Amino acid sequence: MEADFAKRMASMSDVDLVRIAADVSNEGFEPAAVAAAEMEIARRAIPEHEIEQAIDDYNDHLVGEGDREFRPLSAGGWILAVVFGPILALSVGMAIALRIQGYRRMSNQVFASIGLSYLLIFVVVVASDIFGF
Repeated sequence: MEADFAKRMASMSDVDLVRIAADVSNEGFEPAAVAAAEMEIARRAIPEHEIEQAIDDYNDHLVGEGDREFRPLSAGGWILAVVFGPILALSVGMAIALRIQGYRRMSNQVFASIGLSYLLIFVVVVASDIFGF
């Protein structure tokens, strides 16, 4: 079994070896697989800075691809959606497009900002009637 892991690790990229050895993805690799990955890293004499870079690259990959559903709307996105939400009907289209692309949280936040902007306009209109400006 360990020989199989050694053969498999020999054909893997540095990034994959580091991911397995560090168990960056929390996949719970078998101890024999982790040991084989560590041995292959030592055999290749991968420098420490390359190992750290491989871990960073893998984490960047996960952030870039795996969390679309939970990625929040940026502060600029909130401001634009609140300010221009009621003015531009495109905000609804933007929210729907985000939902279709898998950005569920962003989509919900755009819809919320549209509602917030209408509430803000309502408050301003009521305040202007009350205070006469």
